[in-house]
Amino acid sequence: MEGLQKVGYIALTNPDGSIQLGVPVYVRVKELNEQGTTDQQEQWVKFAIKSMLDYYEDQIAEYMAELKKSKKEA
Repeated sequence: MEGLQKVGYIALTNPDGSIQLGVPVYVRVKELNEQGTTDQQEQWVKFAIKSMLDYYEDQIAEYMAELKKSKKEA
């Protein structure tokens, strides 16, 4: 399935010299999955989530332990 994917915003100069902000920029995408994203986007999201979990693993574990502790005390 082919579609358009918004990739960002730009500013354009109007003929009168004024600036038009927030003009969306689209790219044509040939294959969208069921979620409406490309497989490459899905891979990047998974990579970012894994990287964040690896980086914050200790803090998340401490937070979860504190939650369990506070629930037992309540």
